[in-house]
Amino acid sequence: MMEFWSVLVPLLTAHILTDFFLQTREMVTAKEKNNLMTFWSYLHAGIAGVTAYLLVASWTYHYIFWVTAISHLFIDAWKNSRKNTHSLPLFFIDQFMHLLIIVGLYFWITGWGANREFITGLPMREVSIIGLGLLFVTRPSSVIIQKLMKQWNYNSMTMELPGAGHYIGILERILLYVFVLFNQFSAIGLLIAAKSILRYGSKVQAREETEYILVGTLLSFTIAVLSGLIIKSLL
Repeated sequence: MMEFWSVLVPLLTAHILTDFFLQTREMVTAKEKNNLMTFWSYLHAGIAGVTAYLLVASWTYHYIFWVTAISHLFIDAWKNSRKNTHSLPLFFIDQFMHLLIIVGLYFWITGWGANREFITGLPMREVSIIGLGLLFVTRPSSVIIQKLMKQWNYNSMTMELPGAGHYIGILERILLYVFVLFNQFSAIGLLIAAKSILRYGSKVQAREETEYILVGTLLSFTIAVLSGLIIKSLL
């Protein structure tokens, strides 16, 4: 029986890499505009299949490529045929459908009797699970926060470095994730205090801007801490 860390974790990792790291803005725009009538739809689906097949690294299971690629193609085609492709509910439905395919593939490969015996004895198990969590708190979390915050439609008029907030959020989530894994909860408090001083101590901000930033910060911290706790429970 193939083990959990060598099948499910690589499949999830492949999905995160494909959807959030290996997919460019050009690909997303072309797919939304032309759906299945563009080369980018098929390229993205092919990348998803190849990445999943390579990470699982079980060369006799050729259907990993075909199931992943074809399901990716048609799930994305369904999403891009909707009116508001950037809506939060549609984003979660799309990701949930991909997750169902991944879980189905896992049980197809390992058999329905797969159980928690798979997570014992192999040193790479911890590395792969921690790596999966680390990937999640970077760009996927940024996308989720962006979609949750979009409802307020707030545009700050202050002069800021382009994209600085995005990278600050990623770095703070990585730090929080690592702090949780190493039980350094006091360091989390120091990080929150330091960010508050730097962010709010430099100028007087409008209440609207302060509340917007506070909501985004708390969302970022919550996702990072919960991700750390979930991954830690699997180790």
